[in-house]
Amino acid sequence: MCLLPAVNARAQATESFLGMQIQKAPHSGLWEGPTDYSTNLKPTGVVKAVMLFALFPDTVIKEVPRDIYNRLVPESQAFLGRVSGGQMQLKVDTVDQWFPMNHPTTWPGYDCSGFKTQKAYLAEVISKAAGQVDFHKYDVVYVVGSLGTGLPNSPTFIASPGDGIKVNGAEVRLGVTFGRDCRGANWGWQTLCHETGHIFGLPDLYLFGVPAKPYKNIHASVGFWDLMGFQAVGSPYLAWQQRKLTWLKDKDFAVIARGTKPITVWIRPILSSDRKGYAAAAIPISDSEAIACEVRQRDPVDTNPADTGLLVYRVSLKAESGHGPITILPAAADDLVPAQERKFITLYNALYTAAATIELKQEGVTISILGRREDGAIQIRVAH
Repeated sequence: MCLLPAVNARAQATESFLGMQIQKAPHSGLWEGPTDYSTNLKPTGVVKAVMLFALFPDTVIKEVPRDIYNRLVPESQAFLGRVSGGQMQLKVDTVDQWFPMNHPTTWPGYDCSGFKTQKAYLAEVISKAAGQVDFHKYDVVYVVGSLGTGLPNSPTFIASPGDGIKVNGAEVRLGVTFGRDCRGANWGWQTLCHETGHIFGLPDLYLFGVPAKPYKNIHASVGFWDLMGFQAVGSPYLAWQQRKLTWLKDKDFAVIARGTKPITVWIRPILSSDRKGYAAAAIPISDSEAIACEVRQRDPVDTNPADTGLLVYRVSLKAESGHGPITILPAAADDLVPAQERKFITLYNALYTAAATIELKQEGVTISILGRREDGAIQIRVAH
């Protein structure tokens, strides 16, 4: 889980996006409209990163840099290559040594919850690696801190052009400072993909400022259905998020405007290797909200087409990161046994299956499931 990234984003120009005319981003810049790539990084082609390791004087080395790399990087590369449909490749170089820091993990000047102090932490590591690394070559700098009392979780660093860290004529604007969370039993590469998602412009889909107990409160909006929510399951990004990432286009969505005749379409599974046809449906209900639906499997490692169902959710372009920009509309309440709750946390019964009809009376939208193909694709009828 990460803190709110430090970002200073520009307003967006008016632009058509899944049937809506987009005016500007919320204040943080991390929202569900199109990304401002003058600040964030476009996730296409080869994304180049370097991973550095910071040794704090109040810690004892119990880890080997290469072991940390192996925990965080290879599965991240596989995941991003798979969910992007091969449209991006993450390449991560390392300097396999610890760079000694001037202060302990508890020093307020390394506080990664603030832009200036996180920048100071990154700048110190970068300056100490400057003789070995040509930072002109990299889009992103990952820094892993040695495990100590004051080491926080893993926030993202995003600086506007001119506000980054200057080193040998290069400017480092994008990075992650990895902390305690990436060492957890069910965390690792998922944390890298979550934080890198912020670098690509994705907002947090878990909730800020809600009671931490029970833990599922924090994940009430999206649960495990997107890696920007509960990370441990390693679910792919939602179709709407993949559109934001540019991996899907408007043409990959059945965009259904208000007042049109009922439309019948087939939706393919989100991770289908056959990328023909629609990946999702998008149903604008105002100039800032939409209903979306896509075909998903509960467990991302499940390859049985018979296990697919329809996932339905509301998208808000007004809600900022951590304040519910996406909300799943579940088919049924949870009835999890303890093992399922430990793995999936909440929204386990979100998928609609069989001949379900989803009536959203307030939005004036009715979605009916009509059939299923052997490949797991689902036919829906949408009245709006």
